[in-house]
Amino acid sequence: MGAFELAKKNVKTRPLRTALIVTMAALGVVGGSVLVALVSGTMKALSAYGEGLNPKVIIVLSPAPLNLTKIKHVTNMFPALITDAYLACKNKTEYVMVVGYKSIKELEKVTTIKLVKGKLGGTLVSPEVKAFGMCYVNFPFVGNIKVNITGIVELPQLKGLLKLPLVLVPLKVLNLKPNAVILIVDKAKNVRYVVHELKRLLPKGTYIISRISLASLVSAIASVGGVLSALVGASTLLIVVVTTTLIMIMEIRSRKWEIGILKAVGFNNFEVSKVFLYESLIYALTASLVAIPLASFTLKAVQGYVTVKLSPFGLNVKLDRGVIWVVDLAMVLSLIVGSLIPAWLAFKLEPSEALRTY
Repeated sequence: MGAFELAKKNVKTRPLRTALIVTMAALGVVGGSVLVALVSGTMKALSAYGEGLNPKVIIVLSPAPLNLTKIKHVTNMFPALITDAYLACKNKTEYVMVVGYKSIKELEKVTTIKLVKGKLGGTLVSPEVKAFGMCYVNFPFVGNIKVNITGIVELPQLKGLLKLPLVLVPLKVLNLKPNAVILIVDKAKNVRYVVHELKRLLPKGTYIISRISLASLVSAIASVGGVLSALVGASTLLIVVVTTTLIMIMEIRSRKWEIGILKAVGFNNFEVSKVFLYESLIYALTASLVAIPLASFTLKAVQGYVTVKLSPFGLNVKLDRGVIWVVDLAMVLSLIVGSLIPAWLAFKLEPSEALRTY
């Protein structure tokens, strides 16, 4: 009987140990795959926000009205109202983002506005809003404002940034003070300078949004998320490896007689060591057969949950199932590496010492 056949026999004759190791390894793959897929999917979705904003536009949001003086490289600036609210039309109420403007021509400098139906100058909604005519905008802590939806617009440049339903309303209709200033810079390369000047001039609590700032935010979140996911994933695999290694090391004692017999009948040290390596390989492959479909099913369920919870806010997170294979390969390699210690102990064990155990 060769080393591989003997390893298969040992795996079959120890069902409790096999079930424990396979279950731990499979759960490690499932947990690691979900974590990595969530982090990478969220980072890609956030990156789409930054790519959707016009590279020459800076949006300044503040709790109080802002009066900005002329800043170098800024060709135009105009006030606006940007806030979330609820749009009630007939029997339907939905979460929306409201943009109050003085002139639709000013907004056209920020994004491309294509009228689908109706007329410019009134209350316009994005195609996601399935309503037309008289509706109410419900502002938190302010109350209801009656609006007449006169047209449906598409905003190509903001599709990546604002995927939730959008309502464009003239400021004179809202009767609310602007909470934002939109700046247009002469060249995209000068945005960084303008943002630096704004940070120097404006008080704390002011939010400065640009493609550069969004990219920096995504990069920072990606760095933190990447480190955390790597630590959690590595810890999960480490627990699997350490537990498996300890189980196999403890079994070296109970299997000393078996090892001694094998060496006495002609198995050399390398062949005996290979028995333990093959056992770990069998555990890993068996765990893979369980983990891959289980992880795929789990990711599908998590994808549905994430879509329901985040899509209303314009965050389209897609979980890549390809990460399952990467995490699974890491698990297989980890189990094989973890088996090197018990294999080395079996390699060093002398036949005479093993046979004296009984």
